Amino acid sequence: MKKILLLTLALTVCAAGASMADHIGIYADAAGVDCFDNTLAFPPTTNPVYIVHKFNGGTGSTASQFKVNDTTGLFNGGASTSYLLIGAFTTGASVAYGGCLGGDIVVGQINYLWFGAPLTCGALQIVADPTAVPDPVLTTVDCNFTLKPTTGGSFFFNQNGTCPCQDPNATSQSTWGNVKSLYR
Repeated sequence: MKKILLLTLALTVCAAGASMADHIGIYADAAGVDCFDNTLAFPPTTNPVYIVHKFNGGTGSTASQFKVNDTTGLFNGGASTSYLLIGAFTTGASVAYGGCLGGDIVVGQINYLWFGAPLTCGALQIVADPTAVPDPVLTTVDCNFTLKPTTGGSFFFNQNGTCPCQDPNATSQSTWGNVKSLYR
């Protein structure tokens, strides 16, 4: 009986971890997998990054509000989105999806130009929109029109692939002892 109770508790903890807050990350691919790019190309080729709204469970989402903080030193070659954008990704953006969407949402794309200067860990990070009123926010709006606090991710341009990704995982590894200690 004790083992069944502990197994049920462990499954509940895993389910709670999987239903974490929405997350807006920046990736080298539209699937939202790679959070760094070490294959920079010279112009006229652009180096795209994709802003992806992830862990969009529950009722889905209708909008997001955030800013892309850019410390790469690269030339921004323009941005695009298929949704209604108020503001700009790099100064503060409110993005309306035009309806209730579920699953991962590719919010937009920013294209960067690299002219060959050495680059180590040039970072892009999703942060709170400083233009939000009354306070800066990093948030999404679910399909019930409720504001939801949201986490933001980081992306790195580098030439050797050594910068750490800082996006959360839906589940994280832990020992059984750590899980049990939460309930003592």
